[in-house]
Amino acid sequence: MKNLFVLLLLSIAICLAYSSCYYRRNCGPSDNIKLGETDYSDKFKEYNIEHLEDTLIFKSSSNVLTLIRQDIQDKRPGAVREYSVCKGIGVKVYTAYAYYEYENLNSMFYGDSATLRVSPNISAGKNMRRKPLRIIPISAEKNMRREALYLSFTKKMPGAKGRVPISNIDTTKTYSPFGELFKYHESIELNGEIFQHIWFFKRYQEGIYYSKNLGIVALEADNEIFVRIKP
Repeated sequence: MKNLFVLLLLSIAICLAYSSCYYRRNCGPSDNIKLGETDYSDKFKEYNIEHLEDTLIFKSSSNVLTLIRQDIQDKRPGAVREYSVCKGIGVKVYTAYAYYEYENLNSMFYGDSATLRVSPNISAGKNMRRKPLRIIPISAEKNMRREALYLSFTKKMPGAKGRVPISNIDTTKTYSPFGELFKYHESIELNGEIFQHIWFFKRYQEGIYYSKNLGIVALEADNEIFVRIKP
């Protein structure tokens, strides 16, 4: 038994000495692997994600809410993590990943004490796993990717944040915080106007109404519905 324990310790020590081991002390940012670039699916591109709009105007029965695009400082590309390469051990734990980059189409709008964020997201269509030894890296299958549109609206804290499921999202599950799914409505009436095929999410006093073809059609705050005015 003692010899077996010593052999186990020796095996661990040898493993930690080589960069090919998954768990090691020197796993860091330099171990991340960029596999290439990828793009949103054709289905995702059918959605209006507001990235070409500079001003959004919403009107209730008595007020107007104007939101103006603001520059986003961090415009790094998004990343789809395909598998984990290594994980550090010690005081500071770091996990390195093999990933594909995709265009950052995040948008942010401010105005009238309100903030609206639009964040397209792509994630791996399978459970994250370690890279198998001596196996060719798994290629990215676009048709298996999970795609969602995160929408966040705040006028009074904490606001509302959820996601519109687009591709390969399990709509029977919800995730928190910030992973709650929008609810789908065949039609909905907002300030006397009928809208078709609407995704809706509300939390506390804020709500967001979203349409695949029209984008964000309305916002809700302070018990008022603000319907978007198209220029």
